[in-house]
Amino acid sequence: MRGYKALTQGLVAVAAGDAGAAGRNAKRANQLLNDPPLTMLLSAQVAQIEGDEAAAKKYFAAMLEQPEMEFLGLRGLLMQATREGDSTAALDYARRAYKLRPQTPWVLTTLFDLQVRAGQWDEAEGTLDEAIRRRAISADEGRRDRVVTLYERSVIAEAAGDKAKALQLAKKAHEQAPDF
Repeated sequence: MRGYKALTQGLVAVAAGDAGAAGRNAKRANQLLNDPPLTMLLSAQVAQIEGDEAAAKKYFAAMLEQPEMEFLGLRGLLMQATREGDSTAALDYARRAYKLRPQTPWVLTTLFDLQVRAGQWDEAEGTLDEAIRRRAISADEGRRDRVVTLYERSVIAEAAGDKAKALQLAKKAHEQAPDF
């Protein structure tokens, strides 16, 4: 019981931004519970609020080895990669998170955004379809995003010399948003 109390107090301290209390409670929870998957998230969050990104990354990576913690580990690593500007790693983590939980709204929107930033327009359009279908984004927002993906795909087709495909995609974009 004391271990769960320490875990709870540690999570409350993390939410409050109290690194000292969070760290003390994380250590106590680790000792009392002797259940690493249960305390890994707390330890990772303590490392983050203490500014120790390397330690946080270590905890998040360790979560990947625990099936019940893998999704949380991926989210933590994805957030870190995004903060560090490592879009390649972030996209990899987002794809892995999507494989685990394709219905999760933040996974769909994050994956779409990262695919757009990487210029992966075909993949982004597929993710957009899924996000709209699962209502992770509104139909109006999805329509606007679709127009952008169609336009960008037309630009790529034109640059590749496929003028017929470029025109087809541009017309499709124009039909959906004549004022674009």
